[in-house]
Amino acid sequence: MIYLVLLYVAFKGGSMKILTIILSLLVTTTLFAGAAEIYKEALEQEEIKGDFVKAKSLYKKIVSEYVSEQGYVARSLYHIAIISEMYGEKNNAKSYYNMILTNYSNISGLKYLASNGISRLDHNKIIQKVTNTNNTNNSYNKKAITNISTPTVKKKTYIVDSSPFANNKYRVGKTDPIYIINLGEKVTISFKNGIQGLAASDPTILKLNPTTSKIEFSGQKIGKCEMVIKDKTGKDNKLVIIVVDPNNLTINAQYLIKGESRIINIQNLKQVALDNDNLKVEPKDGKLSIKSIREGKVTLTLQKKDGTNINVKFLVYKPYDANKTMSMNLLQTKNIEFKNRSSVTITNNIIDVKNDGDNIKVTATKSGETILIIYGKDGSQLKYHITVK
Repeated sequence: MIYLVLLYVAFKGGSMKILTIILSLLVTTTLFAGAAEIYKEALEQEEIKGDFVKAKSLYKKIVSEYVSEQGYVARSLYHIAIISEMYGEKNNAKSYYNMILTNYSNISGLKYLASNGISRLDHNKIIQKVTNTNNTNNSYNKKAITNISTPTVKKKTYIVDSSPFANNKYRVGKTDPIYIINLGEKVTISFKNGIQGLAASDPTILKLNPTTSKIEFSGQKIGKCEMVIKDKTGKDNKLVIIVVDPNNLTINAQYLIKGESRIINIQNLKQVALDNDNLKVEPKDGKLSIKSIREGKVTLTLQKKDGTNINVKFLVYKPYDANKTMSMNLLQTKNIEFKNRSSVTITNNIIDVKNDGDNIKVTATKSGETILIIYGKDGSQLKYHITVK
């Protein structure tokens, strides 16, 4: 209204100079409001609606059309980098982080975030640390969580599990509970025995917020993360979290051994469909319980209330016979190949067991019978019934 009055006065007074200044102010104010409104809409698409493609296009609009609004341009570059990173576009993400460092290094907060992003991409971990902040969403509460250690789970390529019979050893199926979540979707899990520590195979996949009794996590990058939460009794609670790609809703090659069961957690599930009867499926305490019935492939289609269909492809394997027999003469030595073993046990000390690279050297020292059990770091187990004559 003030601008309209001034415009009228300038027009009546015939002052072209004043009119030019006012029009300039009007244009500047309109541009500023435009950048602010677009940025607000982009945030809503990203953080509330989860439409990352639309959010990214809005941020790019700010970068290309509102060059003079450096604050909005710099923040938009950071959001574009984050979304690119979530989609695994490493080179694109790094280029946007570098734009911030090159052109907007005077904005200390964004400078730190961009440097942290590049470090995360280069080293697959955050090597810089935030200090003097009250925001604990992206960092561990050290007073609440102790004994955070390197994860014992093996990192694998996104969503493809390896065969359970590697090295001809029996490896139990992946029976850890699965949590299937969207980008930005939050899940909270409480532990009645409290939390002493945790580890994650890829901490960049999730935004973690643990306390002494529960853990909240949300998907911040597409991929798969295996998590181990140690409670105060010393028990390891293992979870598998899969953050699905909204443009490719297929999860490949999860596996079970025939007869094993698994729980799938997915919010807002409406109904379930199978393309064959290799699995038995039933709701259980608000979760989906599946049991493997027959060997072979099966696709599990999970339909959510919003109409989204997520296809989970399972492989059901026939159990491998992990029980073997071995006959030995007194003082005879035999080698057993077993890679990545963690430990061995024997029930009767009639044999001598020594490590020899990827082999275990077994020497018969007394007559009798014993059971030798070999444990692998990946959860595999092999049992030998040994008779010494």
